[in-house]
Amino acid sequence: MFRYLRMVILSLCVLCLAGCAAAINADLPRLAPVEQSETLGALEVFFFDVGKADSILLRQGEHAMLIDAATNQESRYVVARLQEEGIHKLDVLLITHENNDHVGGAHRVLRTVEVQRVYMGRMVEDRRRMGEFLETLETKGMEAKTPVAGDHFMLGSAQVTVIAPVGDTPRKANDASLVLRVDFGQTAFLFAADAEDLSLSEMLSAPGSREHLRAQVLKVPHHGQAHALSASFFAAVDPQIAVITAGPGGEDGLPDPAVTAALERLGAQVYITGYGEVKVVSDGFQLTTETIPR
Repeated sequence: MFRYLRMVILSLCVLCLAGCAAAINADLPRLAPVEQSETLGALEVFFFDVGKADSILLRQGEHAMLIDAATNQESRYVVARLQEEGIHKLDVLLITHENNDHVGGAHRVLRTVEVQRVYMGRMVEDRRRMGEFLETLETKGMEAKTPVAGDHFMLGSAQVTVIAPVGDTPRKANDASLVLRVDFGQTAFLFAADAEDLSLSEMLSAPGSREHLRAQVLKVPHHGQAHALSASFFAAVDPQIAVITAGPGGEDGLPDPAVTAALERLGAQVYITGYGEVKVVSDGFQLTTETIPR
């Protein structure tokens, strides 16, 4: 009799916990999901060689996302690379923030590639920077959504999570950059856009920062420019591979030698896109890297 009662009580506890978990998961803010693949396959990440600008393609099976679209001048190259890779449809076009070296080519991508959804960072400085991009969205009858920290969605078998900016503190455009974490199997990528000290400080002090920031691959923030919290941020991420989106030969003084030195002290392999496009592939367990000359 006692054994029977204990089994009933345990069953009720399990049901209660399951209900609580469902309630917690239901409360998580969530962007529109992408259908998840049955098999893991591979996640391919292409850091395009577009000078001191950002444009990064993620492909997982039949799903693809473009993070930023470089400058207007480099946008033809971005579109050409998408076509070379057989990308005729993007599940997501995500623009991290309003600066020209991230949004400048977005209108051309929208005009030449089918895009299902558009996400963009909060505009905080000058709406005119996004003028052509916003006009193209309007022409196509599309609306860009602005995600917040904690929002997440699936790209095939990869989970994309927004981890910054955190909070509503007034900020400049770089610190309003959307920072993304992508988890795929046992591997993780962190795309830090142009985050500067305010955003870095918020990420470092956020609850669960140790788990949210640790990643094998880091897109180094702000084209390798040094900030007061750069070394602390790199230590928190502890990357194996660090990719800096900057031109060759130290143009504009980037990357800052202090940045590359801090990353190398952590044992990271440092790649600069100005010396060739960087491709990182994850099978969910291991990473492979190659450089593709332009």
